[in-house]
Amino acid sequence: MAQQLSFILRDTQTGQEYPISPGGLRIGRTSENDVVLSDEKVSRSHATLWARDDQLYIRDENSTNGTWVNDERITAPKVLQVGDRVRIGDTVFEVATGAAPPLAAEAAAPARAALPVVPIAIAGGIVLVILIALMIRAGRGAITPPTATPTWTPTMVPPTPTALLAPTPTEMPTATPIPVPPAVVPTPGMRYAAPPLLDPRDGSRFSGPGLVPPIRLMWSSVGGLAPDEYYQVIIDYTHEGGMWREVGWIKDTQWPVPDYLYGLLTGPRECHWHVQVMHVTAADADGNPTEGTPVSPPSETWMFTWAEGGGGAPPPQPTATPTPKFRPP
Repeated sequence: MAQQLSFILRDTQTGQEYPISPGGLRIGRTSENDVVLSDEKVSRSHATLWARDDQLYIRDENSTNGTWVNDERITAPKVLQVGDRVRIGDTVFEVATGAAPPLAAEAAAPARAALPVVPIAIAGGIVLVILIALMIRAGRGAITPPTATPTWTPTMVPPTPTALLAPTPTEMPTATPIPVPPAVVPTPGMRYAAPPLLDPRDGSRFSGPGLVPPIRLMWSSVGGLAPDEYYQVIIDYTHEGGMWREVGWIKDTQWPVPDYLYGLLTGPRECHWHVQVMHVTAADADGNPTEGTPVSPPSETWMFTWAEGGGGAPPPQPTATPTPKFRPP
C-alpha cells in the first residue's frame, strides 16, 4: 500500500513539530489555541491552518502584526507548499510532511534442507563390499551368481527448498494522481473568470449561535481588481416563508457571515451562496457600493446549513434596518 502523508509545522528554532490534525491547527497567544506563542507580537487568535484534498491552507485571523509566508504578508487564504516558511511574531515555522512507517519485511525464506550425507555414504560402502566379493568368486570359477531379488532403495533427493521456487509476482499498487483543476478562462465579454469557491465546502453543517471562529466564505482571487470593481457576495435563505437575500461587497477574497443571520433563518435553515465580480455603478452617501454590473460570470452556488442547537453566546439581535439590507432576490 502507498504511504499516507500528513502535514507538519516545524519550529525552525526548537525543532518542535506540530501535526495538522483533521480539525485544523490554531496559532495564537492564548491557551485555547493549539500552538501557544508567548509573544507580544502575536495576537490572541493569530492564524489558522487546515488541510483539505491533499492541500494545506493558512488564513490570518485579522492579526495586528500579520502572518508572513516566505517573507510576504498574506491578506487572503493561501495554499502552502512543503518547504514554505511561515513567520508569526518572532517564531518561524517550516512546512513539512511525515510518512507512516513502512510495513515489516516478510519473514526470510526457510533455509535449504541439508543433504543426508551419512546414509548415502553407508549405502555406497555396502555396494562396494558386494562388488569385491563377486570379483573374488569369479576368479575361482565361473559361478553363476544368484539372481538377486531387487530391493527398493529410496533415492535420497533433498526436498526443493521454498527459496528456490520462482516467486509469485506481486501486483504493485497504482498511485492515484492528484487531480489538477482545469485552467479557468474568462467568458467572452467578461473581464474575469468565475471566482472558484474554497470554503465552507458544499453541504457543510454548522450548529448553534455564537460560533468561534465565525463562518467565513472564502474563494480564490481572479486577479487584481480595478478601484471601481468589487466581489459581490450573495446568500439566499428562507425567512418567514419567503426567500430573502443578504448582499455584501468586498475587495478581499473572504467575507464573514453576519452573526445576526442565525436569528433570521427559518425553515430548512439552508444558506445558498455564490460570488461574482461587479463593476460598481451606484454607491450610498458613505461611498459603499449598492448597485453594479457584472464583469465576471457568477461562481458555483454552494450550500451550508446553520442549524439550531449547540452552545455559545446568543447572537446579537438584528436592528430594524440591518446593513446591508435584506432584499428579496
